[in-house]
Amino acid sequence: MDYFPLLLLIPFVSAAYNTNITDYHKFESKVGPEKPNFLCPDSCLTLDWYDRCCTCAGKPIWELNRNISYDPVFVEYINMFGQSKLLSKQPDATFQWLKHEYGRMNALPKNICEYNNTLVSVVLTGNKIQSIEGVNCMWHLDTLDLSQNPVSSISNTTFSGMPNLRVLVLADTNIQRLEPNSFSNFDTEIFLTDLSGNNFKSLDVTNIFFERRPYCNITLSRCNISFSIANSLDLSLNKSYGGGEVLLTDSVINSFHPFTYIFGDSQEKLKQMYKYNIFGRYTFNKLNVSCDCMMGELLLVGEEFFEKFFSGELYYCTSPDHMKGIDVQQAYNDTSPITMDMFVCHKQSFCPRLCSCIEQPNRFRLMVDCSNRNLTSLPSYLPQTIYDIELNCSNNLIKDVQPVNYLNNLTVLDLSGNQVSHISDSVPPELERLETLILTGHELHRLSREFVNLDAGKIWFGQNSISCPCDDIWIESWRKVSKENESNVLMCETESGYISQAEEAFIECLPTDSSGPFWLLFILPCVLLAGLLIAHVFRFDFLLFKRRLQKPKCKSEYTSDIFILCDEENEDVLKVVIDFVLHFENQGYQCFAPPLHGLPGDVREDMLYNNIRNCRSILAILSLPEGNHGDTDEVVTVMNHAWKLYLSNKIENLVAVIFDGKFSEQKSRFPYLSSLNRFNRVFKVRSRKYDIKRKIRETLPFPTCVNNVHKLENLS
Repeated sequence: MDYFPLLLLIPFVSAAYNTNITDYHKFESKVGPEKPNFLCPDSCLTLDWYDRCCTCAGKPIWELNRNISYDPVFVEYINMFGQSKLLSKQPDATFQWLKHEYGRMNALPKNICEYNNTLVSVVLTGNKIQSIEGVNCMWHLDTLDLSQNPVSSISNTTFSGMPNLRVLVLADTNIQRLEPNSFSNFDTEIFLTDLSGNNFKSLDVTNIFFERRPYCNITLSRCNISFSIANSLDLSLNKSYGGGEVLLTDSVINSFHPFTYIFGDSQEKLKQMYKYNIFGRYTFNKLNVSCDCMMGELLLVGEEFFEKFFSGELYYCTSPDHMKGIDVQQAYNDTSPITMDMFVCHKQSFCPRLCSCIEQPNRFRLMVDCSNRNLTSLPSYLPQTIYDIELNCSNNLIKDVQPVNYLNNLTVLDLSGNQVSHISDSVPPELERLETLILTGHELHRLSREFVNLDAGKIWFGQNSISCPCDDIWIESWRKVSKENESNVLMCETESGYISQAEEAFIECLPTDSSGPFWLLFILPCVLLAGLLIAHVFRFDFLLFKRRLQKPKCKSEYTSDIFILCDEENEDVLKVVIDFVLHFENQGYQCFAPPLHGLPGDVREDMLYNNIRNCRSILAILSLPEGNHGDTDEVVTVMNHAWKLYLSNKIENLVAVIFDGKFSEQKSRFPYLSSLNRFNRVFKVRSRKYDIKRKIRETLPFPTCVNNVHKLENLS
């Protein structure tokens, strides 16, 4: 049967019914399908969250206008197996409803589709219906209640083609899996969904976040939920995901919130999560949660996030054992750090055998305890973490300390009670973030000069002495300039066998005889120091001179003449990039700018480095890092790579443009910039002394890629 003519009549019929209804108006959905029989109260018109107000407070026409015929239909069983059909005593009724609860119906009535033009409410609670495939023939249906039926699964086409469906109740069924976008299609928009009392082995988050779709609430109370995420899902703060209340009272979920499942443990992203549901909130009343490090991270995110997900609700810790019974909100409000310190995780993956690895978000640290394990060397690996690492290897058998790949992440290293006799020269330079190094009980003979860059006040040597010959006089000044702790001493044994603190051990090394050419001892170091200073200041100039003497390694063919490097987050910089691209391509140069010419789906790192290697010249636009703008780590990394290619003669030209700020501010980030400037390869965007485009063009070789100019279709 062709229902298209009937669809055309609905707006006119609804308009006629609306004439007798005051204080309500037709709900106009901005993105969803029309619901001609659904009206919104006028009081919602003044609210910022108009859509949310309508989805909760709106009513269908037959509830507002009692003059409209709204009559029941009845069920007749066909056989003893629960098959049935519908009967109507009022075939001419405008709207009809069906209510048949706790019967033996094992499937939808056979002729239900014949009532698709008038049947608007179906309540079949407590029957034996297992499958509802085919229900989408009921395009006029407003309410569908199948609670307490053994329905096993819902697909993303089950409710497709039901534009008027507003209320869906599937509580206490047998649903274990919901496919992505089961409740939100281009032709479906459900306002109230009740999925309470189900055990979901797979609940995709697209059934909670509907892009641009408003809803009133989604009820998931008394559920066991394992959230999943579709591969195609692309949540972004640049999009709107409607607004509504998600009720998870008395539920158990595999992660505290689906957001944490998607974004992991990034606090920067967690701080923005509340924006996904601006006018709604999430209710987890009486939710039993695991109070581990994940919960600790959520509590540290910030007040806006806490108010959206925690405020006013009851949350009690059920695990681990030391947290059972703790009120989460009380822990958040506790001004003492002791309670927050208890939110920890025991990391199992990559934790060294026989060691314990505990993440503690409140202290921003991963504590690795490998003490008293008879270790003969530092562990070869540690868990991956965003936190500072505190490694305790005390009371083991470690005598030789060799470098490992996690040293630069250590803030605490405890090697006390190990009789350490040798520390590799490559170890101290890796301890760049170290705050405490404990070596009490060591058996070191001499101290490597590589320790000079560490803070001596943060290294605990204990009472065991080291040999301090006059060749190691640097130890004296090293100890004096450090932030020394009075209880943190270094004992030295002098060449004469005398043992004292390092600050007193080198007195006998001072010269006592003033005869002889003493002035040479002063002049020679000064000359040497001056030479070293000059070599240091002009070290990059020497490299540029060396480049000029080398034979070029340039290719015969290139994919572009100019690669333009910039901070893609800075809109002002992008305007300059567009202007440069238009200018130089008009001059016959082929340009490649990643924000303009990069293709969706490209692996960004491969795209950047492949195009850099195949260009003749690189033009870097350098901006100051202010707020959310300025050169990113990516710009610094790529610029340094371009500098290396230029020095090795693999590209013909490297030009830097100072977009904003002083030259000295950029020089601190790119130390070779002064040398490039002396070679006339640095210009300022806002200089009034010269035309910057002409100056840049004078440094460039003639274009070689004239016949393959990029199309600038996306410059607007």
